[in-house]
Amino acid sequence: MLAALNASPDEAVLVGDHPTDIAAGLAIGTQTVGVLTGRTEHADFEKAGAHYIANDIRDVRELL
Repeated sequence: MLAALNASPDEAVLVGDHPTDIAAGLAIGTQTVGVLTGRTEHADFEKAGAHYIANDIRDVRELL
């Protein structure tokens, strides 16, 4: 996707609701946001290394 947008990882943010999403973002060098949807606990996102943790998808906009 980054190549299609002609963007670099430091210009992107990966947003996900699972620690594997965070791992993918970290692996390619983007900032990451874990969204608490009831699927994953706050501590799990911390352990995964998420840069930010949002309580709700609507909170992501404020982080950008």
